[in-house]
Amino acid sequence: IACLVMLSLGGMLFGSVLASRLEIRLRAQHPSKGGGAVRVEDRRRASAGFAVRVLLEGAHERRWLALDGNGEVPWDVAVARALMPEAGGPWRVLAVGGGASALPRSVLREHPTGTVHVLERTAAVIDLAREHFDTELAIGVAERVTVVVGNLEDLLQGIEGPYDAVLVDASALAPIGGVTTLSREARARLIESVTESGVIVWGPTTPEPEMPELVPGWPHVVLERTVEGRDAEVVVMTGRPRIEEFPRSFEGFSPRDNGPPTT
Repeated sequence: IACLVMLSLGGMLFGSVLASRLEIRLRAQHPSKGGGAVRVEDRRRASAGFAVRVLLEGAHERRWLALDGNGEVPWDVAVARALMPEAGGPWRVLAVGGGASALPRSVLREHPTGTVHVLERTAAVIDLAREHFDTELAIGVAERVTVVVGNLEDLLQGIEGPYDAVLVDASALAPIGGVTTLSREARARLIESVTESGVIVWGPTTPEPEMPELVPGWPHVVLERTVEGRDAEVVVMTGRPRIEEFPRSFEGFSPRDNGPPTT
């Protein structure tokens, strides 16, 4: 009897270990010249009901998606919705590092005249995101969406603003050293590309925001949201001096200090 009990306990323990183990299934992988191979993985942990799909460039996560459909709205989609004006006029968005983003599809479906210009470093990111995250993005010019690939420094010199919203994806810059690796010229080009009432958003950054020096005199606000099972997502929103109001709370994001934008 004692042996049967021990075997039973051993079986329960082994089952518990299996249930808590993270299972990783490689769905696709493409070579890349930049930050390492680009791959898509499904990750599951049965004990926690955890199941996500992730797009990685080398060791860096570029996109994640809850497979049960109950995950948070992606940060850039949440920001775009908060900034999106009423229909009736043009609205131009620049997505720097947006090759894996759901933002362009969201703008097309939710704003009748919105246009999106996507700059991406890695063609493989665009291809795998389209195939496994349903972004609908492809290199070239399509309905109200333009996608170009190359060195971001070069691409930024060729942008044709002005843009009402500029979103810089820190995860796209992580494989090359982070957002602070953007040159002074590239940062100046971003600033020049913003309309008189436009906004630049950096995100999602680390808990202590990693971003180039803020433009003197431009108000800014740091917003944060907690995502279950993941690190906090932080975005930094800044705009030209005419901007007096920023979106205060949206899709779980709220200002860190609950105060007005600072300069």
